[in-house]
Amino acid sequence: MVASAQLTILLTLKGRHLYTLRWLWHANRINFPFRIFIADGEVHPAIARLFEDRSLFPNLLIEYHRYDDRTYSDFYQKLNDAFSKITTPYV
Repeated sequence: MVASAQLTILLTLKGRHLYTLRWLWHANRINFPFRIFIADGEVHPAIARLFEDRSLFPNLLIEYHRYDDRTYSDFYQKLNDAFSKITTPYV
């Protein structure tokens, strides 16, 4: 799998884990060509293990980060940190 070097999709999560998994399974099935940066603001331990397991989504380039996202300030700090870690020119 070759991911596009120009674009990263930023998923800012807070809950709705099953919806996110369904989206990732679909993206994996269609060989989604872009990098995916997951900024998880409500970490569910079982779901986090699934995101970190590279064999579950072999066709995706996922970078997973955990955050404590309780207030608007936390959310904006999460976004700032995520943008600082993404290296592609487009997000």
